[in-house]
Amino acid sequence: MTGRTIEETQAYAEVTINAFYDAMTEEDKQKLRSSLKRVISATTRPANKMKEILIIADSAFRHTTGRVACARGCAHCCYIGVSMTTVEAKAIGEQIGIEPRDVANAAPRDPASWSNETPCPFLENAECSIYEHRPLECRTHFNFDKDNYWCRYENADGALIPKTKIENLGAAYQLVSMGKNSPPTFADIRDFFPNGKR
Repeated sequence: MTGRTIEETQAYAEVTINAFYDAMTEEDKQKLRSSLKRVISATTRPANKMKEILIIADSAFRHTTGRVACARGCAHCCYIGVSMTTVEAKAIGEQIGIEPRDVANAAPRDPASWSNETPCPFLENAECSIYEHRPLECRTHFNFDKDNYWCRYENADGALIPKTKIENLGAAYQLVSMGKNSPPTFADIRDFFPNGKR
């Protein structure tokens, strides 16, 4: 147990996430905006644009260092849903050498079905086997608390740790993921890559 109430935990996380936002300088924000604008207007394939967005995301979230409970070997978040678009799945598939499955007719997953029995297919020995090429949702999912107590399934009904939101990043992701005049197709990573690296 953390020894803190849910309210204390949430208050701590709010302070920490605000420190993360404060660490982003105006120069950082301008660079993020211009980088995303360049990617969106580029005349390359959507999958290539997506690869660049993932790299930009890592740069945007570099200020989480020292402010989050996340650490190598802590894999609690690898058992929850990881939503992604077909374009992102294709970009990741090209980098890991695996063709993503067609999910055009995939049934939506029930959010209540996630448990300790639903690991990401790329989770191996409590670590991400495609960490360098992981989805945007994984790159932006952080626990701004002191430890991983509220990440564990047995404590899932407890404190809700605030999540980061960088609007330009999400908007660029949506634009790059759109088909010709059609909304992007979303599915879980388990639908696109049911067998992981096999």
